[in-house]
Amino acid sequence: MYQPICTTPTVNSVRKENYLSKAFSLKLINQRFFYLLMFLMFAPLALVKAQTSYYWDFTNANATITAGSGANLTVDTFKRGNSLGTVSTAIRTNSTTSTGYTGASAGNNIGNSCKTGIFYKDSSAYFEIKLTPASGFTVQLTGLSFGRRNTSTAPKNFDIRTDKDNYATSLGGDTMTTTNTVWVLKNPSLTSATSAAGTAITVRIYGYNGTGTASNGVVTWKLDDVTLNVTIASAETTPAAPTSGGNQSICTGVSVPNLTATPSSGAVVDWYATSSGGSVLSGGNGTNSYATGQTAPGTYTYFAQSRNSPGSLVSSARTAVTLTITQIVTPTISSIVDDNSPAPGQTLNFTSSITNGGALPSYQWYKNNSIIGGATSSTYNTTSYTTLDSFFVRLTSNATCATPTTANSNSITITIDNSACAGTPPTTTAAASSANVCNGGSSILSLTGLGAATGYSYQWQTATTQGGTYSNVLGEINATYSATGITTALWYRCNVTCSNSSLTTSSNSVQINVSANVSPLVTIATNTNPS
Repeated sequence: MYQPICTTPTVNSVRKENYLSKAFSLKLINQRFFYLLMFLMFAPLALVKAQTSYYWDFTNANATITAGSGANLTVDTFKRGNSLGTVSTAIRTNSTTSTGYTGASAGNNIGNSCKTGIFYKDSSAYFEIKLTPASGFTVQLTGLSFGRRNTSTAPKNFDIRTDKDNYATSLGGDTMTTTNTVWVLKNPSLTSATSAAGTAITVRIYGYNGTGTASNGVVTWKLDDVTLNVTIASAETTPAAPTSGGNQSICTGVSVPNLTATPSSGAVVDWYATSSGGSVLSGGNGTNSYATGQTAPGTYTYFAQSRNSPGSLVSSARTAVTLTITQIVTPTISSIVDDNSPAPGQTLNFTSSITNGGALPSYQWYKNNSIIGGATSSTYNTTSYTTLDSFFVRLTSNATCATPTTANSNSITITIDNSACAGTPPTTTAAASSANVCNGGSSILSLTGLGAATGYSYQWQTATTQGGTYSNVLGEINATYSATGITTALWYRCNVTCSNSSLTTSSNSVQINVSANVSPLVTIATNTNPS
């Protein structure tokens, strides 16, 4: 029977192999590395997945890393268990050292005492190793090989299982020779097993179908040169872009709100000044709320990006959130009327000039400080007024940051001019000082019938026939018209327009005839001749 030897662990040398390097060492510790080398030489590099390999020669209880970095994974020491129900650090001994296979390290190995009978997960003998990935990482068991030696009463079979399913499923196994003098390298075909993110997975090598009885301090089954291959991978998924808490718009002088964004589950928000690239803004690292520090008028856009916590993956897109600070403005309005001294009944036309009214301002006109129903545009026309009536308009601005929002125009007082014309001018009578003139002669045309009213304008016209088409006489815009150089018989009339009403009345038509000029002939005669 093998006897356990308890010793203080010493550090053995570390052998390292880089599976992705093209400079491969042909000094392999077992056949499995030879087969892996062949695969890497002929497989496309795109298919190679880097892995980490741990190796125990049991010079001490800890593994050495022979490939990969081992980052983000903690590997425990080997423990043992059997029908006695104990789980403890595996017994290390340097008796009956390993030999007989490529890579046998001799020296120390680990042992266990095995129970008789079929496999049973709670009492069959086993060696176990616990693998604990860092938060946000998974570990996948991809390969396991070991040298073993059994006594005649030791297990005849081994099975590799994990606590992922409470050791219910075999990942791989084989028979074991029961020759005391022979060490054999076992490299079983193995179904991979993967831990949950950040969760440990315990791997067991069970031995069963032995004929002995488990006993503390008795070794019937030994292992050496254990190689464990794993893949350590990030379990992170790329987070979605954060959801904007809404753009903010304020006026100058108001307390500036923080910008907010909500990340996807398990993520935090980092704030940037650009839609891609750049560095995290000061005060914007890992916070859903960001204080911009802006106070001056302007539009400022910031970008929120989700980042896993824990983890390092970030969202592929950033979410824009905008702060707009608008200068306070004061609305103003002024009004004018086309005539503040109108004739009675004349239409008054009010218009307005506006500043800072906004896109959709509203208006209300007042007469003598009372609302004028329906007068709600920037212009107002009316014939309803009396002397000393006053008018103004009130503007309600919808401009951003208008303070105050309302403004009154100047007040316009109306004084009626009773001497001014109004409405349609009366029919006037046109007369010519000479109705018949010689060729090239002249005549004075005048009007009567307008009375004392003012505000009329005039335009004299001519036509070749009384009912024909009349044309304006250029420049003849007075109440009298001195027609000179008349060479053609024409009809004359005058259009009279009241400027307050823009209404026009035509006078009667007057004809001026032209007579041909004749030269006088004088004949002198006598009835007798003087003697």
